[in-house]
Amino acid sequence: MGKGKKERITFYGIPAAKALEDYLKVRASDNEYLLLNKYNNKISTRAIGQIVDKICLNAAVNNNVSPHTFRHTFATHLLNNGADIKSVQELLGHSSLDTTEVYTHITNDYLKSEYLRGMPRK
Repeated sequence: MGKGKKERITFYGIPAAKALEDYLKVRASDNEYLLLNKYNNKISTRAIGQIVDKICLNAAVNNNVSPHTFRHTFATHLLNNGADIKSVQELLGHSSLDTTEVYTHITNDYLKSEYLRGMPRK
């Protein structure tokens, strides 16, 4: 379940399925939530942000990265690789297409840069 109590469907591949299977084998809880904190309670949004912060720090990534950055990147990659905006809207769980269209400006910037890169006369 996501924001606004909307049901979300998540697709993932074989490596993620294997990692999830391994995690569930060692997880010492029958909690209904998938990701748990050290107290076997559902992990908070802030705790996920702190995990991302720690990974970025350890990887010497100086950009401002948040969990939402991954969502934004996911949408942008889909659009840049030809996904139609209605599909992206559904995958992101947006009620309004207007909300999804926020991601298209990056795609237009990308298209412009590709155009300029490929044009012999600028």
